[in-house]
Amino acid sequence: MVTASAGLQDRVVKKDTVITCNGVLVIPHKYDPTSNYKFWCYVRSGHGPLTIVDAIAYSCDVFFYTVGGGFEDFVGLGVNRLGKYASDFGLGAFTGIDLPGESPGLVPNEKWKLAQPFNIYQEPWLTGDTYNMSIGQGYLLMSVLQMANVTAAVANAGTLYKPQVVYQVSDSEGKIIRPFAPQKIRTLPISKANLEIVREGMTAAVSRGTASGLGLTGVTAAGKTGTAEYGAPDAQGAHRAHAWFAAFAPVENPRIALVVFVEDGGNGAKVAVPIASRILKYYFGLPEGPP
Repeated sequence: MVTASAGLQDRVVKKDTVITCNGVLVIPHKYDPTSNYKFWCYVRSGHGPLTIVDAIAYSCDVFFYTVGGGFEDFVGLGVNRLGKYASDFGLGAFTGIDLPGESPGLVPNEKWKLAQPFNIYQEPWLTGDTYNMSIGQGYLLMSVLQMANVTAAVANAGTLYKPQVVYQVSDSEGKIIRPFAPQKIRTLPISKANLEIVREGMTAAVSRGTASGLGLTGVTAAGKTGTAEYGAPDAQGAHRAHAWFAAFAPVENPRIALVVFVEDGGNGAKVAVPIASRILKYYFGLPEGPP
């Protein structure tokens, strides 16, 4: 959601821009021309030609690597612009929720990387770091609540709100003693037209893409799946992963935004989407089971 919004707003991509996913981006090592790095899409055979709506719908890694970090003649956002928009969406900062123990997460950059104890060779920020950040991985850290805030801001066309636990305080007779009005953090520097394109992609994810298993009848939802790898790879090169799914509904007049996160859950489409389906069916009073 963040990379797509940033790319559209800074005119790195337009709605009709087509980027072809062949399954992998290969870039040369910055200091060793005899070796290279491979950045794979989860569909190793590639998605083929995609617009940004398609890329959101099918969750194409290569498309967002390219938008975020660029490739060959395609100039991407780069870490500074990507980080700026991530911060605009509230990542790397406290949401201000009225609960203790909140973590701000991290929006990394080159200065941060050079200062880290693990960076013993003082390696600068690399294109691969931007690729990973572009799909919500690498050094980027965020809370589930922050992503729920991001989802709500996309759903409501650009306003970031402070989340609240208490809606209002009433007495025993139902009289409101203390209302808690919504508190606006900021208006996102992204046009309503560009956020509408992001919402179109998220709607397509549910209607024909990675979140098509949501299975709501009578309610149009929008969503984005995520499968966030972490830790060291196994002998076959595979990583363990957290399962994510962000959604809002109804698309035409959003009433609810939610994020399902399953630690070490694996595939977001297979694990997180069915959980979100049960939550949304309960919220909207829809029958359980297949549509």
